[in-house]
Amino acid sequence: MAVNFDLTIESPAAASIKVSRVAAWDWYDGPTEGLLQCEDSITTFYFRMLEERIADNDGDDVRIYGLYPSELELFNQFVAEVGAHHPPRWPVWWPIWRFPNEEIAAADDRLMQSVIEDAGKLQWIVATSDAFQSVRTFPVVG
Repeated sequence: MAVNFDLTIESPAAASIKVSRVAAWDWYDGPTEGLLQCEDSITTFYFRMLEERIADNDGDDVRIYGLYPSELELFNQFVAEVGAHHPPRWPVWWPIWRFPNEEIAAADDRLMQSVIEDAGKLQWIVATSDAFQSVRTFPVVG
């Protein structure tokens, strides 16, 4: 399935950051939790959906995401380990969370948990009407 993907984090106080790849381990009508890598290939974030407002008209829903700084090494490790069983399909990859055995499943669950636990403080709030198109972005101060 091809995905129309164009997400840019913009702020009057900082340069725009274009998102190049998303690895989502949770999905409900779009990504709800995972990792994203920016176009500079260095900046990475753990993201999770914080809120969803369902509109009366299809396509008018709004999702609010939190972006938390994450280490590039964790992004690469996630892609390598999970990708060994579910080859990535970019720009948006959502592997089905099924593995050949319990040991691999448990190891990948631990990796996912370490991404969450090692993420930095909330840095951005992103509001979208489409999971891959930014509507508004807000830097978190303090």
